[in-house]
Amino acid sequence: MDGELASTVSQPVPDELRDPGTPGEVVIRLEARQPITDATLGIPVRLPPADPPRHRLVVLGDSLSHGFQSGAIFNTDLSYPALIARELGWYDSFRHPEYRAFGGLPLNLEYLAHELEHRFGSTLEWWELAPAVFVVHHLLDQLREYWEEGRGSRVPQSGGIMHNLAVAGFDIRDLMACTADTERAAMTQG
Repeated sequence: MDGELASTVSQPVPDELRDPGTPGEVVIRLEARQPITDATLGIPVRLPPADPPRHRLVVLGDSLSHGFQSGAIFNTDLSYPALIARELGWYDSFRHPEYRAFGGLPLNLEYLAHELEHRFGSTLEWWELAPAVFVVHHLLDQLREYWEEGRGSRVPQSGGIMHNLAVAGFDIRDLMACTADTERAAMTQG
């Protein structure tokens, strides 16, 4: 360890404070060492000139990466990958799915609450319960029709593969196991 780093490290823990099962080569200290701010750690780094990357950011993930909000995938332009793309100055090129109608997919509870508030006010009286049930039923029917049979069921033209490839409901196992072939086979089984 060089002199500069050695001066930033506290003294080792006395043996009476160490667990007897701790291997001798493990150095335990009572204070955290000073952070090293040199990202190269003093090693000269030479990178060859490179062409700008075709895809500066590609996201694989679950519903949080996809844009989950209020029980639905909605406002994907506010998902954390979109915010990262914006900070990189690359948002205009960042392709991500959008689910604008009816507050997103599958059911945006905030959208539903706003619809009820718009029709019945901020409080729902007991005599308004039956009409509210019909409003919710009608809204759910419109939602189903739009996403299953209407414009929402059509694949939009995006000008290329999406950069945000996150899928609501996925976990890390799905990300490692799913391929174009497995998904194609799953679609033809139905």
